[in-house]
Amino acid sequence: MARPVIGVIMYQTSNSKGQELVAQRMVKWFLRLGYEAYLITSIYHDGNEVVKRRAVETSLEGYVFQEKDTIIGLPTISR
Repeated sequence: MARPVIGVIMYQTSNSKGQELVAQRMVKWFLRLGYEAYLITSIYHDGNEVVKRRAVETSLEGYVFQEKDTIIGLPTISR
């Protein structure tokens, strides 16, 4: 039986804002519980561009996947 894949959506990531931190913690806990989980977010972290817009624009899929985001350390799909 296939395990579910979980995507948590948040408009940006942050080190200090409440709802952004909740989304990041949700992904972290889903991973700890053994689920395949990803944070689906924009290219911004605390208002600063962390994934180059051009990388997203030129990707065939229309998004950039990071197995471990350099800022938050979670599997991230940036769009």
